Amino acid sequence: MLKPYRIALGACSLVVMISACSASSPSDVAIWKEDMGASIQKLDQAELWVAGEVGVVYRDQQSVQPYGEISPGTGLPPTSDSAFEIGSISKSFTGILLAEIADEVAGMSIDNPLSKYIPELAGTFSGQITFHQLATHTSGLPRMPCTDPTISYCFNPKDPDNPYVDYTAAQLLAYVESYSPSGPGPYAADYSNTGFALLGYALTRIENQSFDDLLSERITTPLGMSRTLVLRPETQVSAMPSLLDAYNVGRTMVEHWQWDVFASAGGIVSTADDMMKYLAANVSPGDTALGRAMHKCHTLGLGWDSAVGASTLWKNGQTGGFTSMILFDPATQGGTFVLSNIASIYTMVVPCSSTTLAATCPAGELPDLIGLNVPQTKLDAYVGSYEDTAITTSVQVSRPGKFLIATVTASSVFPPGATFRLNATSDTEFNMYDGESAVGYNTLSFVTQADATVSGLVAHLNDGSGGYTDIPFARE
Repeated sequence: MLKPYRIALGACSLVVMISACSASSPSDVAIWKEDMGASIQKLDQAELWVAGEVGVVYRDQQSVQPYGEISPGTGLPPTSDSAFEIGSISKSFTGILLAEIADEVAGMSIDNPLSKYIPELAGTFSGQITFHQLATHTSGLPRMPCTDPTISYCFNPKDPDNPYVDYTAAQLLAYVESYSPSGPGPYAADYSNTGFALLGYALTRIENQSFDDLLSERITTPLGMSRTLVLRPETQVSAMPSLLDAYNVGRTMVEHWQWDVFASAGGIVSTADDMMKYLAANVSPGDTALGRAMHKCHTLGLGWDSAVGASTLWKNGQTGGFTSMILFDPATQGGTFVLSNIASIYTMVVPCSSTTLAATCPAGELPDLIGLNVPQTKLDAYVGSYEDTAITTSVQVSRPGKFLIATVTASSVFPPGATFRLNATSDTEFNMYDGESAVGYNTLSFVTQADATVSGLVAHLNDGSGGYTDIPFARE
């Protein structure tokens, strides 16, 4: 949506949708498949699905089910070896690394300040931050590092379509050395990709190993997750044939995200087979170094978005063209995950649509994602380019399928390439949906003349307190 830009890595707005999920014992995996499949069918009808894999584990039962086609029109389903970007689910892996390393390194505690292991931070605000605070988003660090505070969306990557590819450890360290919060702590939980990038970097300093090697040595190799890795700048995507194409909410293909120092916040790629191994290990951690680290993360909330002490743990992830969700309850030994190659927040509702696995999840029912049925000829009349010269912003409206799509093509205020699905609430009014936030947060209306010609549009941007700011665009 048109709002201060967020580089999505696990949408915090999901907390509103899934505030408390409580798993119950599934009596039949067939019921689970039916529930999940019904939700995915709704997403497919709304053109908010391309391909995905959904997995479930309950005690000694495991099942993985593919849905959709890897690219629209191919008719080819994904396989259990198809690779997906898992976004911020990567943070749960980083939490496990912290717990295991802290248990092994002499004199180390998750309550140690960073300056103990990164001397450059001595005497700075960031040097006082503890590992525990980083892993629970209570560090006081912002969601993203600000490269230019005068820009409304703050984090200003050279390539918005691949925003993390060139942000290095040196840049991160320089940023956190100089960062100072606006007020004193302690700080309430506030989602911070910056914090998890710094956590991963700190662990590499302590162990004198790359994040990739730590991931392989301590988690993926012990669990047999041979196809789980970080998508690095030097990685040739073409050399990974199992990595699915990435799609935005308009089902338009977008770039894969590649990673440098932010890998520990969202850079992992995995498959359904591997994620089943990860889910099963979390459901029943076992008495090993890795199992004990997982249990510690569950208890203290390291890398998970669930409230500390919650019976059901969950984590979601989103990149520019993928969405993922994992949900489980170690007490009942049941859980599920979904991987999809479209950046749509409603993919995350799928695991909660099974009453057998998430009986109290408030996201169990999908909202109307189709909207009013407006004649296609009327929608076609809105297709075209629109411009607001006051903020030097241009928007292109297109209709690649049944729905209108609005894309920012140039702007000094909003990120070029930002894409919004428009759901009709009347012949001229639409909800704007960007894949991160619920339908209806922002709205858009087209301006028509007496002769029915379309002269412009107005974006009505929610100010967060019930009011809207109107931004008019003239048709070019």
